[in-house]
Amino acid sequence: MAMQLIQLFHKIFVTEHLKLWVKPYQIIPFNKESGFIQFVNRTKTISSLKAASNQKSLRVIYKQIYGENWESAITNFTRSLAGYSLFQYMFQVKDRHNNNILIDDMGHMIHIDFSFMISSSPGNLNF
Repeated sequence: MAMQLIQLFHKIFVTEHLKLWVKPYQIIPFNKESGFIQFVNRTKTISSLKAASNQKSLRVIYKQIYGENWESAITNFTRSLAGYSLFQYMFQVKDRHNNNILIDDMGHMIHIDFSFMISSSPGNLNF
């Protein structure tokens, strides 16, 4: 369901010429507990980027990774942050941490793992 909603957000952003960004990817469910998820190429988790660069600041990490293109990568990050923030707010996505957020080779943020959203929460602490 989460990916169907992300696909809808993507379509709205493109149709309305909004400078917001989300990344739809394919999911084929087999049942409520298993399925196939499309591999998202050329991405790394924020945790792995921080560990590899030994930095805590994403700005510094972006300068290291993207070099002269770091400002364009920051723009891509900001547009994807805004797109996913709307999605997360509207559908109460929970359990966000640096292992559930990927960064692609253009600087975009891509969220994965939507196990906890709407009324489902870690530890059954629903809000």
